[in-house]
Amino acid sequence: MNHIHRLLRISISCLAAMFVLVACSSDNGNGEPTLVPDFELLDVNPASPTYDTLVSPRDEIGHVTGWYFGAAT
Repeated sequence: MNHIHRLLRISISCLAAMFVLVACSSDNGNGEPTLVPDFELLDVNPASPTYDTLVSPRDEIGHVTGWYFGAAT
């Protein structure tokens, strides 16, 4: 039974890696990179070097970025 579980874990890991690679593709089919819609947000993180300035995805073209949209009520 352990052999089956190990094989299942490996299969799921490979499938997850394949989805990540496809999702991270930057080609829109014609060789051009796919850009996210442009927007600017105020950086409210006091520990950030860009604190209290507007930041945009266009500021980071060519770099890997992650954007977190948090909300508090």
